[in-house]
Amino acid sequence: MLCLTALTLVTPLPAVSQETETSPNESLLKEVRALRQRVAELELIEARLSRLEAMLLADMSAGEQHPVSDAIAVSAEPPTDYEVALADQSIQERIQVSGVVEAEAGYLKDFSDEQASDIVGATVAIAIEANLSADTVAVVSFLYEEDDTPFEVDEAFISHASGNSTWTIGQIYLPFGTYETAMLNDPLTLEIAETRETALLWQYQRGGLGLEAYGFNGDTDIDGRDTIQN
Repeated sequence: MLCLTALTLVTPLPAVSQETETSPNESLLKEVRALRQRVAELELIEARLSRLEAMLLADMSAGEQHPVSDAIAVSAEPPTDYEVALADQSIQERIQVSGVVEAEAGYLKDFSDEQASDIVGATVAIAIEANLSADTVAVVSFLYEEDDTPFEVDEAFISHASGNSTWTIGQIYLPFGTYETAMLNDPLTLEIAETRETALLWQYQRGGLGLEAYGFNGDTDIDGRDTIQN
């Protein structure tokens, strides 16, 4: 019994010492991250200096002059937190590529013993999403459906969030109707009512309240006017 008690008192001690100690690798990792952030800041300042130099050369060619103090103020302006984070991101983190491939196989035998079978590439979809800023994203997607939809641009839009509102402009599927189903094939309501148009969409979300409004130029012209009336 005494030996067991001694073991229970001794075993927690190494765990405590490991939690309080900081390994050399952790300290080095912190230094590397701090240096990377500093390099990103210097790269942004260098980019601003290059733009300023080009502007000054253009003004000098046009016979205009800017005070030196203005040039110093522009070049010394610190970058924002998002600019630093964006510059520190790799191209893989700014652009995301996703996709889906669906294949369908079918077999049919009717009452007259007629048989039929087929394998088709039901859906091939690729989507590319790019983060342009902290609140702005651009999306382009491609779609192919064998014997139904040729390979084409399915959606292409830019979306910007501002507070509780989100503005989207481009080719999108309009938020009209709900077409959720547990079946393999799309429901008939989707085939009839799904609408893809180049539109301007406004969405508002606050708590449990959600509002959506959109406008686009439809195929029907009223009084011979080809304008946004839908």
